[in-house]
Amino acid sequence: MTEHSYLVTWNGDPAAGPDRSVMRALKSADGVPLVFKILVSQDPALTEVGTAPGSQLISPTGTLMRPLVGVTGSLGAGRAKLVKFLDALVWRGLFNTEELNRRSADLMTALTGPASEDEWVTLGIDSASGAGINPLVGREAAQAVLSEVADIDSTISRAMSELVRLKADGRAEQMWETLGLAKGRQPVFQRPEYENPPPSGVPAAPKPPLNPAVVRPGGVTAVCVISIVAGSLGALGSLAVIGLAGSSTSPVAGTAGGLGFLMLVIFVLNIFLAAMVLRGSSTARRVFAILVGIGIGVDVLSLVMGQGSIGTFINLILSVVYLVVLYSESANEYFAYVASQRGGG
Repeated sequence: MTEHSYLVTWNGDPAAGPDRSVMRALKSADGVPLVFKILVSQDPALTEVGTAPGSQLISPTGTLMRPLVGVTGSLGAGRAKLVKFLDALVWRGLFNTEELNRRSADLMTALTGPASEDEWVTLGIDSASGAGINPLVGREAAQAVLSEVADIDSTISRAMSELVRLKADGRAEQMWETLGLAKGRQPVFQRPEYENPPPSGVPAAPKPPLNPAVVRPGGVTAVCVISIVAGSLGALGSLAVIGLAGSSTSPVAGTAGGLGFLMLVIFVLNIFLAAMVLRGSSTARRVFAILVGIGIGVDVLSLVMGQGSIGTFINLILSVVYLVVLYSESANEYFAYVASQRGGG
């Protein structure tokens, strides 16, 4: 038995059905794709499309379809859920960002056209065997999908685990198939026909939103906040030294003032770099790590020469922890993700 699933977007009263008579469906000839399920997962309910008097449901090839029993959800909320899911895929490094954006944009363009104001999206399923369409199976299949999308987070979690496993096995094409965005098939997503064909240059779907406040590892945040606080206190101390040196008549006042100014520059640079690291800058992370590495070298030299103190030892330990946190696996994934969204460091 083969399952064919269809997506239809529409406006109107969810209880009464669509407010227009002719609708065109987007088809997947390979079961029910995960992306279809996510799109109908917000406020899902079992509905029928194409049953109103005079209503016609048109297939991707232009033929008249029988009414669909399917799962209907909020299109806007479903699209937002899909974007968040794609964002998670990119952050985990499971898919190439550009290719994922292109394929998902093709899907949304085919589904909604260039400027859709539709509120609802319905996922309907046809199950066919050699004997032909079984009208009862569509409702049963839709009910099963409703159970899945009602707990979409669990469905996504299972799919994510499967994608991670396939990634580890190097089975890239199977990953696209699991997602529902495989290419090289009859096309998996068939572009529907429009009464008024969309103009050329249809805008692509936006990239998944960059949200460092959500995906940035807590350890990176802690390191940056500590560095900003310490740098601020150090800068205030340097300003005090510069002020005292300026009002002093001591022969060493000039030297002290110069050292105070140098330390002020270093502390301000430290604050700036920590702030940029908070924003996900890979370049700032590298420069910050170099400065921390230089500090580690100075501390080690002081301890070896017997000129260090307990404070030197504590500072050495903290510096090593900084580097470990900044270059942990989760931190590397975060900075790689930000770089991929910005097109650089």
